[in-house]
Amino acid sequence: PVQPAAPTAPASPSFQFQVASVSLDQTDATFVDESAPQPVTVAIAPLNLHLKDVTSNFTKPFGVDIDGTLNRKGTFKVTGTAAIAPLKADLRVATKRLDLTFADPYVSSRMNAKITTANLTMDGAVGLEQQRKDFLVSYKGDASLGSVRMLDKLTNDLFFRMTALNVNGIDFALGKGPPKVHVGLIALNDFYSRIILNSTGKLNLKDITASPQEAPTSLTRATGEPGSKGAVPVAATSTPTPAAAPSVAAATAPGASPAAEASPAQPYQGQPMNADVELRKITLKGGKVDYTDNFIKPNYTANLSEMEGSVGAFGSKSTTPAPVSLDGKINGSSPINIDGSINPLAPTAFVDIKAKADAIELTGVSPYTVKYTGFPITKGTLTVDVHYLLDTGKLTADNHIFIDQLTFGDHVDSPDATNLPIRLAVSLLKNSKGQIDVRIPISGSLSDPQFSIGAIVLGAFMNLIVKAATAPFSLIAAAFGGSGGGAQQDLGYIEFKPGYSTLTPDSQQKLDTVAKALADRTALKLNIEGRVDPKFDTDGYKEASLDHSIQVLSHRAQGDSADGTAKSAALSTEDYDKYLKKVYSAGDFKKPRDVVGMAKTQPPDEMKKLILANTPVTDQDLKNLADARANAVRAYLSSKQVDSGRMFIVAPKMDANGITDQGKTTRVDLGLQ
Repeated sequence: PVQPAAPTAPASPSFQFQVASVSLDQTDATFVDESAPQPVTVAIAPLNLHLKDVTSNFTKPFGVDIDGTLNRKGTFKVTGTAAIAPLKADLRVATKRLDLTFADPYVSSRMNAKITTANLTMDGAVGLEQQRKDFLVSYKGDASLGSVRMLDKLTNDLFFRMTALNVNGIDFALGKGPPKVHVGLIALNDFYSRIILNSTGKLNLKDITASPQEAPTSLTRATGEPGSKGAVPVAATSTPTPAAAPSVAAATAPGASPAAEASPAQPYQGQPMNADVELRKITLKGGKVDYTDNFIKPNYTANLSEMEGSVGAFGSKSTTPAPVSLDGKINGSSPINIDGSINPLAPTAFVDIKAKADAIELTGVSPYTVKYTGFPITKGTLTVDVHYLLDTGKLTADNHIFIDQLTFGDHVDSPDATNLPIRLAVSLLKNSKGQIDVRIPISGSLSDPQFSIGAIVLGAFMNLIVKAATAPFSLIAAAFGGSGGGAQQDLGYIEFKPGYSTLTPDSQQKLDTVAKALADRTALKLNIEGRVDPKFDTDGYKEASLDHSIQVLSHRAQGDSADGTAKSAALSTEDYDKYLKKVYSAGDFKKPRDVVGMAKTQPPDEMKKLILANTPVTDQDLKNLADARANAVRAYLSSKQVDSGRMFIVAPKMDANGITDQGKTTRVDLGLQ
């Protein structure tokens, strides 16, 4: 008979549990996170842990109550609920002087700064949530930071330091879409900061956040300076897939198609996001700021102390400018006031700022002049009165800069110093009273590709510095009338006839202009460098040697004891040929002879040709010629009342190498210092 089928046994139920309460009191714990950009170790002792309603259903939230001491440097307390899978937590977090340096690997991966010291006191709501591949973090509440020290990730320069920071009304979100940072009030007390207003009217504060896939941007150096961006590679937080790396390259390649740049089906591949930043108010008290204004050229840099003031609301999505009012002192003495309005985070920056400072003692900013010029300032004052307006891409600005009695000390080595001769440039720009007075009005449109703030202002002021440093004699010629034949002369060299060291009338005229400039610019000194060009001076020297010998014979015939260097009337052809024959006869060289062995009588041209062909010219002869030319220039300037202590003959040059102008290569080169 057919047996009935046995009934199927029911499946065994999976393991399930429910725990009403879990408690750990006065225990110790150490956590190591090796998934961070750098391993992070956290030690908690003591640790108190209380969990409520923990079940095997990981999607069900359970109660959390944790408190302890972190790394022996602060306490924390966390209460709220959390679920394990997927991760989701709604927590209330309260801390007291909690050491934050352990968290730097997490934070600095999305910042252009790194934290070296900081402690946190906070009370707020923290949200954590895992949504597929996205990890969301949010915070709403207040926070106070103490003993904060932040360094520029790229340069290791100090970017920010403070004793206390109170931040109220924080609304922060990170993880999906653009980062969000909304803050009600930031109050800074007893702080130091490096603030840069760059050439487009935007603050370096905008660059605090960063994409981990990009090289860092410097927060302490102006945009465009060496090292300001991309100088240091940054490791990504995760290893890119084979498809991800080409996607980034394609996005930056010129002419890349939209399809190659990004695909809707692919995740975000490291493209920079625009952060949603909104700051309602910033107040400052007892602060010190190293401020650089690269919106004005030359850059206005100052050490500001006793800073007090406020900046109103502004943000990356707002078009309303924030009122700015700041007062302080420069170097502890000179008052400074900055007023106006600014929105540096808007898509089109708006700036309307007036700044005024009177008689700033420039010795206080020597650290900056040493860094960028290689010279400390030992004397001088600066008065600035500036106003600039940038609105809808159109700029109008007026910059009045007055520098009185600027004096530099001895040179100091600095890797960042310019190679330009700054002291020379300043000496050339000073008037007879020791003042540099420049007013620079500029205007233009930032949308015009031919318009550049830096180029316009640099052309109006810094071009003077560059021109004074690289072409000082051009300024002298323009200022003191160095012109000849209707065209401006190049006063940087004095020409000589090949082989000769006698000044021509044109050379004397150029030296007259140089002497006039030296009389007005009393700080200038002159280098005199004789030189020869063997290509022309070798034959020229032979001509000059013959001419000298003839002049000596002429003077002797007239009963003079002159050596032939004194000026004399031009010889007639008959006299010239007579003395030429005597030089020929006295010459110790092989001469054509007749059949009886007597020297043949030669026509003057043949005698001259043989004399020149048998006149030796040594390297020492050419060096003596170069020296004689330099001495001729020095002697002439001395006759024009130029102090001999301001003129220096330098080692001669024995070739034409380095001459790029159209002048003769048989010359003396002049240099100012």
